[in-house]
Amino acid sequence: MELKTILVDLTDDEARDARLDAALTLADWSDGNVVGLSATGPLLDPYRSEGVEALRYEAMRGDMLRG
Repeated sequence: MELKTILVDLTDDEARDARLDAALTLADWSDGNVVGLSATGPLLDPYRSEGVEALRYEAMRGDMLRG
């Protein structure tokens, strides 16, 4: 079985361009495809609890999205 899809992490850091360049080069050599992934982190469900606990989860989620 021959796989020709390369998944590349597009996290915004100083190594992103190098990762993307390497993935594009490999895809070109193998006549493959590149799929970019940009994860936002775990999604905290604020409705698992009630009252104060739900507010704490909502605040944590907001901090992660701003983060």
